[in-house]
Amino acid sequence: MAKKKKAPPRTAKGKKKRQQNNWPWMALAALVAVIGLLLALILLPQLRGTKTAPTVAKKPSILTEVLVEDIRIEVESALVRAGAKLPNQALKNLSPGHSLKVEGSYPEAAALDALQKRLKRLSGNIQVQNHPARKTIVILWDGRLLFAVEYPSEPPATTITVAGPRVAIIIDDVGRDLATAREILDIDLPLTVAILPFSHKAAEIDQLLYQQGREILIHIPMEPQGYPDKNPGPQALFVNLDQDEIGNRYAAYRQRVPHATGGNNHMGSRFTEERQGMRTILAQMKKDGLFFVDSLTTPRSVAYAEAVKTGIPAIERDVFLDNVQETGRILTEIHKLAALAQRQGHAVGICHPHPETLEALRQSVRIFQEAGVTVVPVSQLLRP
Repeated sequence: MAKKKKAPPRTAKGKKKRQQNNWPWMALAALVAVIGLLLALILLPQLRGTKTAPTVAKKPSILTEVLVEDIRIEVESALVRAGAKLPNQALKNLSPGHSLKVEGSYPEAAALDALQKRLKRLSGNIQVQNHPARKTIVILWDGRLLFAVEYPSEPPATTITVAGPRVAIIIDDVGRDLATAREILDIDLPLTVAILPFSHKAAEIDQLLYQQGREILIHIPMEPQGYPDKNPGPQALFVNLDQDEIGNRYAAYRQRVPHATGGNNHMGSRFTEERQGMRTILAQMKKDGLFFVDSLTTPRSVAYAEAVKTGIPAIERDVFLDNVQETGRILTEIHKLAALAQRQGHAVGICHPHPETLEALRQSVRIFQEAGVTVVPVSQLLRP
């Protein structure tokens, strides 16, 4: 039997030679793997993005005839659901920039909020303004009048003549928290509430007070003497602002406090002394049918005089009730307010939502009753 030849032993030199022969292939495979990994890192986020990115409808930025017709349909449907009686083809024949008069009860705020949401689906350029004091709904396109809907004016219950002296009490600086607003609503007096437009809860408190039928003012921030040590807050009116900027800031106030029927100044001991600035802001308020209360933070204020010249119903503050934040001292000022009303027939007091003030107002219900003085919303004391 032939003997099998033994395989030659593997030497280190042969092993090294084979490794050298395999190296190009190993390097190529590693390079391919690295390139694949880099491509995966680059493409994976893009692939994820295309899978998960939501489809956003592009909102029309041009007012077309088709869009105007869609807006008309939404408005007409909302009015009919709210019980309005519309003339035949009313909105169909209403051209942009004009008003339509309808009959029926003015819609609730919730109905108009729902209309705003439906119109926003058509375009982000559409805005609904609610003016319950004037019984008017205004539809704006890009800040300009598209059309308005006017309800017949009804003599409100508050126009009933009240015999004897009357006072109005305005609570300034409201808007920071809902709890304080609810405390104000619990006081058994028809208090007028002035909301700081850029305070944290301004819009929510505006809605809450409106639903409860309370009178609302925009507490307009204005430049004081001693600025910047005394700061009136965001988007305040300053004497160096031009007319366009004052108009823009006023429009922002209206968006934050849409249910206001009037306004008064927050600080403003510098601004209310300047006729031109006051004429500008009062002209803006006149367009919206708002009245003005001069808080009289300076004896040199021209605000009331300019309001009269502009043709805006207005009145001045008589007494600050809580310069000293002690309940007993505030009650003393409330007695003075009632006595002043007895002498001159009416008086306006201004205070702030301090805990001591709210407690004094609760106790003041009896004071006014015993003095024969009626507390009314400030709009009932306006001088044309």
